[in-house]
Amino acid sequence: MTDRDLLESILVELQSNSAELKSLREEVKSNGAETKLIREEVKSNSAEMKSLREEVKSNSAETKLIREEVKSNSAETKLIREEVKSNSAETKSLREEVKFNSAETKSLREEVKSNSAEMKSLREEVKSIRVQQQEDHLILKALEHSAQVNKAEHDKMANDIAHIQGNVKNIAENIDAVKEIIGRHEVDLKVLKNRSV
Repeated sequence: MTDRDLLESILVELQSNSAELKSLREEVKSNGAETKLIREEVKSNSAEMKSLREEVKSNSAETKLIREEVKSNSAETKLIREEVKSNSAETKSLREEVKFNSAETKSLREEVKSNSAEMKSLREEVKSIRVQQQEDHLILKALEHSAQVNKAEHDKMANDIAHIQGNVKNIAENIDAVKEIIGRHEVDLKVLKNRSV
């Protein structure tokens, strides 16, 4: 086989690889950021193959090595295609997960709104309780003052009762003395009545 035949063979293989790489490029377009990276890698491989083709022209001894490398690139291209398919499936799975997360985020947003409303209600309730506590505190102070006034009045009444009890005791003693005097007078009256005039 001549160098020209060898180069034509390599060119055919390179053209075949270019067609495969173009097909891969179409697949890669649908796969986002990772596909873009693969496209760059494929472009790099095309540039590398072009460089190899130039090297083959200048060095027939390296042509066989280049053919082997091209075959290796074909195998690698096949692997890349499989990886792209795998990435497509993974991208689809991620898309589904994003949809699920969006629904979950919406649910969480609703829950946060509900909690905000509940917190607002609790704030109002706490505010009402504080007002009630202030009123209760004022009532308690008034009751405390009233209790102090009642205690003072109670102490005064106790003193008055003790004084009255002392007066009652004196009166009772005086009554006993009067009774004794009256008893004596009754005896004297009986004695006088019984005397003959």
